[in-house]
Amino acid sequence: MTSPAVKPLKNTDLAPDLKQGFEEFYYGLGGEEGYPRKRDLKRTQRAYAIARTKATHEEIIAGLRAQLPAMRARIAAGDVNFIPHPTTWLNNDRWLPEVDPNLALNGHSRPLVSDAMRAAMEPRP
Repeated sequence: MTSPAVKPLKNTDLAPDLKQGFEEFYYGLGGEEGYPRKRDLKRTQRAYAIARTKATHEEIIAGLRAQLPAMRARIAAGDVNFIPHPTTWLNNDRWLPEVDPNLALNGHSRPLVSDAMRAAMEPRP
């Protein structure tokens, strides 16, 4: 998946020292993908600024990179609604490695489909 060209931010309240980091998070830089679901730019900027008081830019990007493969799989499966808006992802500190991957994707503490349900749905030979 190719990332769109980086769009410079205009008329933003985001501090200049946070602008480049936010652009990398939201749009991606250097051929790398940014956050896959684009919603509510202004709120996402505010959430990013708050997140930066709790973590470094590198920690946030590392968390995003770790979760991008699962997010891409959701998109490929047509489950884009189960990818949180970027504001939600930032506000809930979902870049942290100890966050359950199912929680990071669907906002719930349990998987969307339990292992027992998945086994029951498997075709039988």
